[in-house]
Amino acid sequence: MNNFFPMWSGMQYLNDQYFSMLDGSIQVGFKATQIYLDAVNEFYTSPQTLIKRNLSYMQEVTSPPEPKWQTPHREIALPAQFAKIIRLLDFSQTANPDIIPTLVLPPQAGHHSYIADYSPEQSQNQTLRQNGLDMVYCIEWVGATPATSHTSIEDYIAAVYYCIAQIGGKANLVGDCQGGWLA
Repeated sequence: MNNFFPMWSGMQYLNDQYFSMLDGSIQVGFKATQIYLDAVNEFYTSPQTLIKRNLSYMQEVTSPPEPKWQTPHREIALPAQFAKIIRLLDFSQTANPDIIPTLVLPPQAGHHSYIADYSPEQSQNQTLRQNGLDMVYCIEWVGATPATSHTSIEDYIAAVYYCIAQIGGKANLVGDCQGGWLA
């Protein structure tokens, strides 16, 4: 039939897409309703559990765990002018002078720099190493203080240049979010 009525296949496709979307919407509605009913049921049948879970959540939000890097590394000492705004961490597996090192500039606002090495399953540093970049370095941003209130973008750029000089004079830059525009 499609050979004689080419428009039919287009209409059938649209019809199939419409019913697929409708079915998906119904499934989402059912799931949302089930979640809501489960929450209401928990409120009436086990309010202590609900309160305990909410207090635990609030404690985690107000007192998050200490940030922790997942991959073994060493810190490279920096001069005081740079050490007050960054730390340079070496995640390298080798010291081959023929390899251009990679310097990761993680996001700078809203979370700790260890987001680049969050867990063994979510580690940008480990992913880079597993894909042949054996010399990986990462900057750890130091939180702002009154002593660093006059730090400028030029200071951050100078710090990155200094780090590149320390790791061999050249580097692949990988910047995420604020680290991206700095890179």
